[in-house]
Order: sequence, then structure tokens, then C-alpha cells
Amino acid sequence: MAHFPDHPGFSSVLRLIRLQGDIGDLELEGEIPPELDGAFYRVHPDPQFAPKFADDQFFNGDGMVSMFRFHNGRVDFKQR
Repeated sequence: MAHFPDHPGFSSVLRLIRLQGDIGDLELEGEIPPELDGAFYRVHPDPQFAPKFADDQFFNGDGMVSMFRFHNGRVDFKQR
């Protein structure tokens, strides 16, 4: 297992996720307008290996791509 430095770039909202999967028909609070039809993609860091330097940039290395797909008032989620 890789040991990451105690650094803000590897904690809080930037902590490692290591999730690859699909979740269909997410549970929602409220409603998604049925007219909303499309996808929202986000790209974010998710390093597999610890950095060579303790003060290295958090986005220098592996990453993760997520997709939220909106269609007919539903939302599906995929992440790789």
C-alpha cells in the first residue's frame, strides 16, 4: 500500500477515492426537470502511487473521470 504525505493535496476533498463503477438511477432529493438531457463530466486527481516529492502538485499523476448522465428526470453515474 502506498503511503501518501500528510499534505492538503491528499486530504479532505482531494483525498483518494479509488472507486470505479456504475450507479444507475441515483436517489435524489427534489426533482430533476425532465427537459434536462445530457451529461456532466468531471476530471479530478486520484493518484494510485505516492508522489516522489512531498510537495509535488496533487494533479501530477493518475486521475479519475466521472460522468453524471441526466435523462427523463433520472441521473446515472459512472466513474473510471
